[in-house]
Amino acid sequence: MASIAESVVLDALIPPFGPSLYWALDARNLATDLSANSYDGSAQGGATIGGHTATAPNGYASCTDLDGSNAYISSSYSPF
Repeated sequence: MASIAESVVLDALIPPFGPSLYWALDARNLATDLSANSYDGSAQGGATIGGHTATAPNGYASCTDLDGSNAYISSSYSPF
């Protein structure tokens, strides 16, 4: 499990690679796009941003909860 410092470093390293959108799945509240494109997402079909929590040794544990069936994150991004 990544520490807060590791998550911050990862979030800083990904955008320079030029992804169309990038949502950190360890977000606590929002699917904020960390790329330069501002394609924020929203939870659909029962997905919960920050909905899966646990106690971790570093005191930080949160992730996006997807049910494996119909939960997903949507945005206005359309590559086609």
